[in-house]
Amino acid sequence: MRVCVLGSGSKGNCLVVEGGGVVVMVDTGFSPRETRARLRHLDLDLSDITAILITHAHGDHVKSVKQLAGALKIPTYATEATRRFASTFTSFANHAVVEPGERFTVGGLSILPTKTCHDEPGSVAYTITDGDEAFAICTDLGDPSESVGAGLRDVDTLMLEFNHDAQMLKNGPYHPRLKRRVASKYGHLNNDLAAVLLQHAVTPNLSRLLCAHLSEVNNTNQKAIDAARTVVDGMDVDVAVAPQHAPTNWLRVRRRAGVTGRVVPMSSPIVLDDPLRASASIHMTRDLNVSAHRTSHKAHFATATTTATTTATTSSPPSSVANPAIVALREAVIRRQLALFAPPAVSTSSKIITTLVSAGPARERR
Repeated sequence: MRVCVLGSGSKGNCLVVEGGGVVVMVDTGFSPRETRARLRHLDLDLSDITAILITHAHGDHVKSVKQLAGALKIPTYATEATRRFASTFTSFANHAVVEPGERFTVGGLSILPTKTCHDEPGSVAYTITDGDEAFAICTDLGDPSESVGAGLRDVDTLMLEFNHDAQMLKNGPYHPRLKRRVASKYGHLNNDLAAVLLQHAVTPNLSRLLCAHLSEVNNTNQKAIDAARTVVDGMDVDVAVAPQHAPTNWLRVRRRAGVTGRVVPMSSPIVLDDPLRASASIHMTRDLNVSAHRTSHKAHFATATTTATTTATTSSPPSSVANPAIVALREAVIRRQLALFAPPAVSTSSKIITTLVSAGPARERR
C-alpha cells in the first residue's frame, strides 16, 4: 500500500491511497483542474480514482466533489451528516453512508471511520488497511480524546493535524473571534495537543508520521516537527510535514523494521480532560448551548481550572498505571492553554456582551 498527499492545509486538502487493487481519494479540496494536474505527478488521472472518502463538508475538503462525484460518477463515502451539509455541493447520487466505528470496504481496502470533534457535523478520521499495512489520516479536530486515539492505533503511517502554535495564534493577525474558533474544542489541534493525541495513538508499528494541515500564518514546520519528536524520539519514526502547495511522491506504507505482527498497546493512555477546553476556549453556538454558560467567565474559569488541576493529579485510567511521561505532557499542555487562552474577568452584569462574544461567527472557515 502507498500514499501520496496532493496537498494539506487551509487552501485545499486531498490525498490518494493505492492498495487492495483500488485507488482511493480522501477529500477533494482542489479544483478538478488542479487535482488532475497534481495527479499527473503520479502518472494518474481522475479516471483512475475508484472512490472518494470525505472527512467533512468544509470547502477546503469538498471543493470539487460536485464535479467528481457528479460528472465523473466517482462513488463517494461519508457520514449522513456530512452528506446533508454538503448537499449544496452535490446530490451525492452515487453515495454510500458510513457510520463512525463501523468498517466498510472498497476493493481490497478495509476502512474504519472515527468520529472527530470539529465545527462541522459528521466529521471523521479514516484508518485504511489492506490487511498487511495500515494508514490513518486525522485532521480538523480540536479535542485530542482517547476515543480518537483508539481509532488511530496500530497504524504504520499516520497523517495527523499539527495546525498551529498556540503562542503564534495568540499573538497573530487573526480576528479574536477566529482565534477563539481555531483554539476551541471544535477547531484545530495546536502542536501541544497534537502531541497528546499522538501519545494516545502511537504503537511500536509506527514508522512514519506526517504533520498535516499546518497553518501558514500561525505555525512553522520546525515547531510542528519538534512537538512531534517529543513523543516519537527514540522510536525510529520518520517525521515530515505534509506540504500545501505541491504533491509528495508516493510514500510506501511500511511496517517498521523488526516488527513482525500487529502490536496492541498494553495500557490505555491518559485522557485529556474536557475542563481544559471548556476554560481555554469559547465554543460556537451551533455546537454548544450558550444558555448553559450564563455564569460569569471568571467563575467558570476558576471552576474549570480547579477541576483540570485536580483531575490531572488524581485521575488514572481504569485497570492501568499512568505513564509519567504522558501525565507530565498533559499537565504541561493544561498549564500552557489555561495561561494563553484564559478569558478575562467579566462581571455578571455583562451577560449580553458575554453571550454575543461567545456566539462568534456561524460559518467562519480556515
